[in-house]
Amino acid sequence: MPNHFLEVSRLEQGLKTDVRRLSRKGEWTAGTTMAGVCVLAAALSLMMALTFMSMLHRVVFAPKLLWSLATFGGAATWWLVRAAKQRARHVHLGPSMGDDGFAPIPVDLARRLEGSDDAFELGIVAGMSGEIQSARMTVPLEALAPPSGSGPRYRRIEAGEKAVVCLGTETYLLERRTAEASPEWSFGKAAAGIPRRWLAVGALGCLAVAFFSSIPAGGAVTQLKPPIVSARRSSGWEAEMELRLEAQLQAPSLYECFDKLPQSCQRPGYVAVGLSLTREGEIRSHWIASSTYNETCPVTACMGDIVALWQFNSLPEPMRVVLPVQVLRTSKAFAPVKLTSTGGNLPTFVASAH
Repeated sequence: MPNHFLEVSRLEQGLKTDVRRLSRKGEWTAGTTMAGVCVLAAALSLMMALTFMSMLHRVVFAPKLLWSLATFGGAATWWLVRAAKQRARHVHLGPSMGDDGFAPIPVDLARRLEGSDDAFELGIVAGMSGEIQSARMTVPLEALAPPSGSGPRYRRIEAGEKAVVCLGTETYLLERRTAEASPEWSFGKAAAGIPRRWLAVGALGCLAVAFFSSIPAGGAVTQLKPPIVSARRSSGWEAEMELRLEAQLQAPSLYECFDKLPQSCQRPGYVAVGLSLTREGEIRSHWIASSTYNETCPVTACMGDIVALWQFNSLPEPMRVVLPVQVLRTSKAFAPVKLTSTGGNLPTFVASAH
């Protein structure tokens, strides 16, 4: 299927520069390019946002984040794609920095009529000179220009026509063409109309969405502060009593030392934990002074590693204490019931219990 397009170029010393081609395929290309840029920008912004949230020790709540991105990102992408297709539909001249060229009066120098593949118009304003050339005749633009002070007048450019337009110090050449293949695609030209400031706003929006969809990150149980927030007493004896309470509250962390031991070791007992603490409650050194578990239940080394992770509140002064800690029965199941037989008698149920 032939591709109808209008080629608009700026003439400098008789050479074509800044060539633009208006066509339906070009508009779809600009829209597709904009959609790809939006997806890429959203992915990069999301990666930056997740990195920033990780630095703040926060995690993102996925359902809220995905819903927000689908709503905000979908609306922003639709608006940007629509704006890119509209920009690719015309060549606009005016005094603004974002226009395709300078003109004292805003005007669409060339535009494609929506709803038709081969309908293009030339915008004519007062003060414009040049001519429209065809195989039959040449029409001067001065004869088609509207009165001074009125708005632009548009004339349709038919097949085979071309126009030379002079406005101020700029000269433009408009040529109506038909090609069997699509014009050569260029990412730079397709992305030239992307409103970069709105992409920056979208990136900041993704960061804001990720922040408001985040919650404080959790931590392991052994990394949490003990739930004792009462102030220390001035007496060393009162401080030691509170240390015993804090140690007993953290005693369940010792249960994992019994997971790989035989059933005979799954019993309650006592452990004397030695600690050397700073005034801030940090552990300088630790040791297992004694325990009710003998050599058949080697838990001393494992308990020492776990005690090193314990945390305590501040003290009136550095202390070196030995704290008795009760180790309760773990949640490990009892040994299964075994069946034994004695001669020709009936089987007898034997079970081990503690």
